[in-house]
Amino acid sequence: TEPTNPAEPEKKETKTDEMKEEPKKQNWFKRLFFNIKEERTPEEEAARIEKLKAEDEKKKKDAEEAKAKKSLSKEEKKAKAEQDKAARAEEAAKAKAEKEAIAKEKKEAAALKARQKKEAKLAIEEYEDEGKINKAGASILVVIFAVLTVAVIIGTNIYTYNLSIQNAQTDFDRQRYNDAYYDVYGLDIKDEDIVLYDRIMTVMYVNKQLNSYNNFMSIGNTDKALDSLLKGLQRYNKYIQLASILDIVDDMNYVKNQILDELSTQFAISEAEADRLIAMEEVFDYSDSIYGLTDLQGQYDY
Repeated sequence: TEPTNPAEPEKKETKTDEMKEEPKKQNWFKRLFFNIKEERTPEEEAARIEKLKAEDEKKKKDAEEAKAKKSLSKEEKKAKAEQDKAARAEEAAKAKAEKEAIAKEKKEAAALKARQKKEAKLAIEEYEDEGKINKAGASILVVIFAVLTVAVIIGTNIYTYNLSIQNAQTDFDRQRYNDAYYDVYGLDIKDEDIVLYDRIMTVMYVNKQLNSYNNFMSIGNTDKALDSLLKGLQRYNKYIQLASILDIVDDMNYVKNQILDELSTQFAISEAEADRLIAMEEVFDYSDSIYGLTDLQGQYDY
C-alpha cells in the first residue's frame, strides 16, 4: 500500500471546485455576449404562450372598440350637422315669411292711402262741379268768421266791463269798499263811469290806512298800527271836501268812525288827542309820543 500524501485530498478538492466554477463563468459570459436564451420548463413555456395569446386578444379587442367609437363619433357629428342645417333652414324660412308679411302690410297700407286720397280728390271735384263751394265763397266765409270772432271778443270785453262796473257800484253801496276797488282795478274806465271810479278811489285813500292797521296788528307791530290809524284821520281831513263834491261824505264818515273806534279801544286815544298828535310838526316829538302810547322802544320809521 502506497503511503497517503496528506496534501493530496486538498489538491483534489481544489480541482473539483475549479470545475464547478467554470460552467458558471461560461454561462455568464455567454449570456452577456451571445444572448443565449434560458431554457424553460414545459409548464413555463405553456404559461408564456397563454400570456401572449391573452395580450394579442386584448390588442384586437381594444382596436375594435376604438374603431367602433370612431365610427359612432362620425355618425353623431353627421346627425348634429344635419340638425344644424335643418334649424338654419327653418330660421331662414321664418325670416322670409316675416319679411313677406311686412312687405304685404306696407303695400296694403300704401294702397289704402292712395285710395283714400283719390276718393277725397274726387269728392272735392264733385263739390266744385256742383257749385257748392268755390274759392271766392271760401274767402268770404273766412272774412265772415274773422268778423264774428272780433265781434265775440269785443262783446265779451264789453260784457265783462259792464259786469265789473255793476259789481263795483253794488259793493260801494253796501260799504264793501275793498271789493269795489278790486272790481274796477285794471279797467279802462269810460267817461260815464268816471264819477263812480273817483268815489271809490277817494274813500280808499282813507280805507287803505285802516287795512294797513289791521295788517300791522296781526303781526304785533302796534307802533306802526297806531301810525296807520292816525294817517287815516289825516287823509280824511285832506279829502273830506272832495268827498262832499262827490257826494260820499257818509262813506268817508263810516270809515272815520271805524278808525276812531280802534283808537279808543286799542290805545285809549280820543279824537281830540288824535288830532293833537297829527298836528305835531316835529318828527321826533311825534315818534316819541307814538312809542309812549304803545310802550315800545327804538327809533320809529316815520
